[in-house]
Amino acid sequence: MENREAIEVFNKWMDCKDAYQADPSCDGNCLSCEYYTSAEGEKEAMLLAVAALEKQERETQEKPFPFVVGQPAEMFFNGKWEKGKIVAGYRFNDGIVTIETEDGRKLWCGQDRTDIYRPYQEDEA
Repeated sequence: MENREAIEVFNKWMDCKDAYQADPSCDGNCLSCEYYTSAEGEKEAMLLAVAALEKQERETQEKPFPFVVGQPAEMFFNGKWEKGKIVAGYRFNDGIVTIETEDGRKLWCGQDRTDIYRPYQEDEA
């Protein structure tokens, strides 16, 4: 099962569980709710969500910097290193590196410009 499918199952479980708990007219007996509000449905939803997260973590570990969304990074801009995180900007994984700074600005450069971007480095004091 793909991550997307696992997440859809988990979201369906959450929707049914929330509706069942919030709506007094929902008796939990429709085919979806009957399964998704059962202990078996909850267990399956949790297992699928955990499996999807583990798969995503494995894929993240296999990709080198800067091809992982959310990876801490720095980019040299206006004379200083700006801290941020890698985001899936224009042409992500296809030649452009984009980071979103802590204040929400998006900075980008060509992937070949390894002199102006790098993984985040703690300040040495």
